[in-house]
Amino acid sequence: MINIDPFSVSSRYIELYFNEQFLSSATGFVIEHEGKPYLVTNLHCLSGRNIFTNKHLSKTLAEPNNVRFLAFEAGEMNCPKCHVEPLLDEEGRSLWLENPRQGCPIDIAALECSIPLSDSFPINRIPQEKIQPRVSEGVFILGFPAGLKADITAIWKRGTVASEIGIPINDLPAFLVDTTTTTGMSGSPVLFRSGQMQVGGVVIQSTEPFQKLIGIYSGRVPAINGVETSLGYVWPAYLVYETVQQKELGESFWDPVIPNRQGEPPPGVESW
Repeated sequence: MINIDPFSVSSRYIELYFNEQFLSSATGFVIEHEGKPYLVTNLHCLSGRNIFTNKHLSKTLAEPNNVRFLAFEAGEMNCPKCHVEPLLDEEGRSLWLENPRQGCPIDIAALECSIPLSDSFPINRIPQEKIQPRVSEGVFILGFPAGLKADITAIWKRGTVASEIGIPINDLPAFLVDTTTTTGMSGSPVLFRSGQMQVGGVVIQSTEPFQKLIGIYSGRVPAINGVETSLGYVWPAYLVYETVQQKELGESFWDPVIPNRQGEPPPGVESW
Protein backbone atom coordinates (compact mmCIF):
# COMPACT_ATOMS: atom_id res chain seq x y z
CA MET A 1 0.00 0.00 0.00
CA ILE A 2 1.31 3.44 -0.94
CA ASN A 3 1.87 5.78 1.97
CA ILE A 4 0.59 9.13 0.65
CA ASP A 5 1.60 12.30 2.44
CA PRO A 6 -1.54 14.21 3.53
CA PHE A 7 -0.11 17.49 2.24
CA SER A 8 0.15 15.94 -1.24
CA VAL A 9 -3.63 15.52 -1.31
CA SER A 10 -4.45 18.78 0.46
CA SER A 11 -2.87 20.71 -2.39
CA ARG A 12 -5.55 20.79 -5.06
CA TYR A 13 -5.31 21.06 -8.85
CA ILE A 14 -7.91 23.59 -10.02
CA GLU A 15 -9.22 24.62 -13.42
CA LEU A 16 -10.80 27.97 -14.25
CA TYR A 17 -13.63 28.11 -16.80
CA PHE A 18 -15.92 30.62 -18.43
CA ASN A 19 -19.09 28.54 -18.70
CA GLU A 20 -17.76 25.41 -20.45
CA GLN A 21 -14.67 27.10 -21.93
CA PHE A 22 -11.41 26.13 -20.21
CA LEU A 23 -9.23 29.17 -19.47
CA SER A 24 -6.35 28.10 -17.26
CA SER A 25 -5.17 25.82 -14.49
CA ALA A 26 -3.74 26.71 -11.10
CA THR A 27 -3.34 25.34 -7.59
CA GLY A 28 -5.35 25.78 -4.42
CA PHE A 29 -5.97 24.21 -1.03
CA VAL A 30 -8.81 24.01 1.47
CA ILE A 31 -8.93 25.75 4.85
CA GLU A 32 -11.55 24.79 7.42
CA HIS A 33 -13.20 27.68 9.28
CA GLU A 34 -16.18 27.29 11.61
CA GLY A 35 -16.92 23.88 10.17
CA LYS A 36 -16.98 25.06 6.55
CA PRO A 37 -14.48 24.41 3.73
CA TYR A 38 -12.94 27.35 1.87
CA LEU A 39 -10.95 26.93 -1.33
CA VAL A 40 -7.91 29.20 -1.12
CA THR A 41 -5.87 30.31 -4.12
CA ASN A 42 -4.50 33.51 -5.60
CA LEU A 43 -6.87 36.39 -6.28
CA HIS A 44 -5.50 36.78 -9.79
CA CYS A 45 -6.53 33.18 -10.58
CA LEU A 46 -10.20 33.75 -9.73
CA SER A 47 -10.49 37.31 -11.06
CA GLY A 48 -8.49 36.81 -14.24
CA ARG A 49 -6.83 40.16 -13.58
CA ASN A 50 -3.43 41.41 -12.44
CA ILE A 51 -3.89 42.53 -8.82
CA PHE A 52 -1.52 45.49 -9.25
CA THR A 53 -2.71 46.90 -12.59
CA ASN A 54 -6.24 45.38 -12.78
CA LYS A 55 -5.48 44.47 -16.39
CA HIS A 56 -6.75 41.18 -17.81
CA LEU A 57 -4.23 38.35 -17.72
CA SER A 58 -5.63 36.83 -20.91
CA LYS A 59 -5.28 38.51 -24.28
CA THR A 60 -8.89 37.49 -24.93
CA LEU A 61 -10.00 39.52 -21.85
CA ALA A 62 -11.57 36.34 -20.50
CA GLU A 63 -12.59 36.15 -16.86
CA PRO A 64 -13.59 32.84 -15.23
CA ASN A 65 -17.06 32.37 -13.79
CA ASN A 66 -16.57 28.89 -12.31
CA VAL A 67 -13.78 26.81 -10.80
CA ARG A 68 -13.42 23.05 -10.89
CA PHE A 69 -11.47 20.80 -8.55
CA LEU A 70 -11.56 17.33 -7.04
CA ALA A 71 -13.51 16.45 -3.91
CA PHE A 72 -13.22 13.10 -2.17
CA GLU A 73 -16.41 11.38 -1.10
CA ALA A 74 -16.31 10.77 2.67
CA GLY A 75 -12.61 11.56 2.61
CA GLU A 76 -11.74 8.50 0.52
CA MET A 77 -8.85 9.21 -1.84
CA ASN A 78 -9.96 6.42 -4.17
CA CYS A 79 -13.33 8.16 -4.66
CA PRO A 80 -12.43 11.47 -6.36
CA LYS A 81 -15.16 13.44 -8.06
CA CYS A 82 -15.08 16.67 -10.01
CA HIS A 83 -16.77 19.54 -8.22
CA VAL A 84 -17.84 22.80 -9.89
CA GLU A 85 -18.16 25.95 -7.82
CA PRO A 86 -19.53 29.25 -9.23
CA LEU A 87 -17.38 32.34 -8.86
CA LEU A 88 -20.11 34.91 -9.53
CA ASP A 89 -23.67 35.39 -8.30
CA GLU A 90 -26.66 36.05 -10.56
CA GLU A 91 -25.82 39.77 -10.59
CA GLY A 92 -22.26 39.11 -11.69
CA ARG A 93 -20.74 39.92 -8.29
CA SER A 94 -17.79 37.90 -7.06
CA LEU A 95 -18.51 35.24 -4.46
CA TRP A 96 -14.97 34.94 -3.13
CA LEU A 97 -13.50 36.68 -0.10
CA GLU A 98 -10.49 38.99 -0.35
CA ASN A 99 -8.05 39.96 2.38
CA PRO A 100 -9.56 42.66 4.63
CA ARG A 101 -6.34 44.67 5.03
CA GLN A 102 -6.35 48.07 3.38
CA GLY A 103 -3.53 49.94 1.70
CA CYS A 104 -1.95 47.35 -0.58
CA PRO A 105 -3.13 44.56 -2.88
CA ILE A 106 -2.84 41.03 -1.46
CA ASP A 107 -2.98 38.16 -3.91
CA ILE A 108 -5.19 35.81 -1.88
CA ALA A 109 -8.82 34.80 -2.33
CA ALA A 110 -11.00 32.31 -0.44
CA LEU A 111 -14.18 30.78 -1.82
CA GLU A 112 -16.67 29.09 0.50
CA CYS A 113 -17.47 25.69 -1.00
CA SER A 114 -20.72 23.75 -1.07
CA ILE A 115 -19.05 20.35 -0.63
CA PRO A 116 -19.21 18.57 2.73
CA LEU A 117 -16.22 19.30 4.95
CA SER A 118 -15.51 15.56 5.08
CA ASP A 119 -14.86 15.59 1.30
CA SER A 120 -12.33 18.39 1.33
CA PHE A 121 -9.08 17.38 3.16
CA PRO A 122 -8.52 20.78 4.86
CA ILE A 123 -4.85 21.62 5.14
CA ASN A 124 -5.29 23.03 8.64
CA ARG A 125 -6.36 19.62 9.96
CA ILE A 126 -2.86 18.26 9.36
CA PRO A 127 -0.61 18.31 12.48
CA GLN A 128 1.78 21.25 12.43
CA GLU A 129 4.12 23.08 14.79
CA LYS A 130 4.39 26.67 15.97
CA ILE A 131 7.64 27.24 14.10
CA GLN A 132 8.97 29.78 11.64
CA PRO A 133 11.73 29.06 9.11
CA ARG A 134 14.64 31.43 8.84
CA VAL A 135 16.20 32.96 5.77
CA SER A 136 18.30 30.40 3.82
CA GLU A 137 16.25 27.43 5.07
CA GLY A 138 14.54 25.10 2.64
CA VAL A 139 10.81 24.99 1.90
CA PHE A 140 8.54 23.08 -0.46
CA ILE A 141 6.01 24.47 -2.94
CA LEU A 142 3.24 21.91 -3.52
CA GLY A 143 1.56 22.54 -6.83
CA PHE A 144 0.83 21.48 -10.37
CA PRO A 145 3.45 22.98 -12.72
CA ALA A 146 1.99 23.37 -16.21
CA GLY A 147 -0.89 21.16 -15.03
CA LEU A 148 1.46 18.25 -14.28
CA LYS A 149 0.25 16.00 -11.47
CA ALA A 150 0.84 12.55 -10.07
CA ASP A 151 -2.74 11.31 -10.35
CA ILE A 152 -4.53 13.26 -7.58
CA THR A 153 -1.37 14.36 -5.74
CA ALA A 154 0.76 17.49 -6.01
CA ILE A 155 4.32 17.88 -7.25
CA TRP A 156 6.75 18.99 -4.52
CA LYS A 157 9.23 21.61 -5.72
CA ARG A 158 12.04 22.67 -3.43
CA GLY A 159 12.89 26.30 -2.71
CA THR A 160 14.86 28.41 -0.26
CA VAL A 161 13.64 31.29 1.88
CA ALA A 162 15.40 34.17 0.14
CA SER A 163 14.33 37.19 2.21
CA GLU A 164 13.70 37.81 5.88
CA ILE A 165 10.16 36.76 6.77
CA GLY A 166 8.33 39.69 8.29
CA ILE A 167 10.22 42.37 6.34
CA PRO A 168 8.11 43.68 3.42
CA ILE A 169 9.23 43.27 -0.18
CA ASN A 170 8.51 46.38 -2.28
CA ASP A 171 6.14 47.53 0.51
CA LEU A 172 4.20 44.27 0.24
CA PRO A 173 3.67 42.00 3.30
CA ALA A 174 5.28 39.09 1.47
CA PHE A 175 8.63 37.31 1.36
CA LEU A 176 10.69 35.75 -1.41
CA VAL A 177 11.69 32.20 -2.19
CA ASP A 178 14.54 31.20 -4.48
CA THR A 179 13.08 28.55 -6.77
CA THR A 180 12.26 27.69 -10.35
CA THR A 181 8.53 27.62 -10.96
CA THR A 182 6.18 27.75 -13.91
CA THR A 183 2.56 28.42 -14.80
CA GLY A 184 -0.01 26.39 -12.90
CA MET A 185 1.71 26.82 -9.54
CA SER A 186 -0.05 30.03 -8.54
CA GLY A 187 -1.95 29.39 -5.32
CA SER A 188 0.30 26.57 -4.13
CA PRO A 189 0.71 26.02 -0.39
CA VAL A 190 4.28 26.61 0.80
CA LEU A 191 5.43 24.14 3.44
CA PHE A 192 8.36 24.15 5.85
CA ARG A 193 9.43 20.62 6.77
CA SER A 194 12.56 19.55 8.60
CA GLY A 195 13.82 16.76 10.83
CA GLN A 196 15.07 19.32 13.33
CA MET A 197 14.22 22.75 14.64
CA GLN A 198 15.85 25.27 16.92
CA VAL A 199 13.96 26.65 19.90
CA GLY A 200 15.66 29.05 22.32
CA GLY A 201 19.10 27.93 21.23
CA VAL A 202 18.20 24.25 21.63
CA VAL A 203 18.30 22.07 18.50
CA ILE A 204 15.53 19.45 18.64
CA GLN A 205 15.78 16.31 16.50
CA SER A 206 12.75 14.22 15.58
CA THR A 207 12.03 11.08 13.58
CA GLU A 208 8.71 12.68 12.63
CA PRO A 209 9.26 15.87 10.60
CA PHE A 210 8.49 19.27 12.03
CA GLN A 211 6.20 20.96 9.55
CA LYS A 212 4.06 24.02 9.04
CA LEU A 213 2.11 25.78 6.30
CA ILE A 214 4.01 29.06 6.02
CA GLY A 215 2.29 30.73 3.09
CA ILE A 216 0.81 30.69 -0.38
CA TYR A 217 2.88 31.02 -3.55
CA SER A 218 1.85 33.85 -5.82
CA GLY A 219 4.08 33.75 -8.89
CA ARG A 220 7.49 34.75 -10.15
CA VAL A 221 9.09 38.14 -9.67
CA PRO A 222 9.01 39.77 -13.13
CA ALA A 223 12.31 40.23 -14.93
CA ILE A 224 14.16 43.36 -13.78
CA ASN A 225 15.80 45.26 -16.67
CA GLY A 226 15.53 42.08 -18.70
CA VAL A 227 17.20 39.95 -16.03
CA GLU A 228 15.37 36.94 -14.57
CA THR A 229 15.78 36.55 -10.82
CA SER A 230 14.44 32.99 -10.22
CA LEU A 231 12.58 34.44 -7.24
CA GLY A 232 8.93 34.07 -6.34
CA TYR A 233 6.49 35.81 -4.00
CA VAL A 234 5.00 34.06 -0.96
CA TRP A 235 2.23 35.61 1.12
CA PRO A 236 2.51 34.50 4.78
CA ALA A 237 -0.02 32.02 6.16
CA TYR A 238 -1.55 34.51 8.60
CA LEU A 239 -2.82 36.50 5.60
CA VAL A 240 -4.55 33.34 4.37
CA TYR A 241 -6.34 32.94 7.68
CA GLU A 242 -7.21 36.64 7.71
CA THR A 243 -8.82 36.25 4.29
CA VAL A 244 -10.95 33.31 5.43
CA GLN A 245 -11.89 34.85 8.78
CA GLN A 246 -12.31 38.40 7.42
CA LYS A 247 -10.44 40.11 10.25
CA GLU A 248 -6.84 41.08 10.90
CA LEU A 249 -5.10 38.43 12.99
CA GLY A 250 -1.40 39.27 12.99
CA GLU A 251 1.73 37.23 12.40
CA SER A 252 1.49 35.30 15.68
CA PHE A 253 -1.97 33.85 14.91
CA TRP A 254 -2.28 30.10 15.46
CA ASP A 255 -5.33 28.37 14.03
CA PRO A 256 -6.99 26.34 16.81
CA VAL A 257 -8.15 23.75 14.24
CA ILE A 258 -4.55 22.64 13.65
CA PRO A 259 -3.59 19.54 15.67
CA ASN A 260 -0.38 20.58 17.43
CA ARG A 261 2.36 18.09 18.27
CA GLN A 262 1.36 15.96 21.25
CA GLY A 263 3.40 14.94 24.30
CA GLU A 264 5.87 16.68 26.59
CA PRO A 265 8.51 18.94 25.04
CA PRO A 266 12.22 18.15 25.54
CA PRO A 267 13.98 19.59 28.62
CA GLY A 268 14.69 23.30 28.34
CA VAL A 269 11.96 23.88 25.77
CA GLU A 270 8.84 25.60 27.07
CA SER A 271 6.46 24.25 24.44
CA TRP A 272 6.27 22.64 21.03
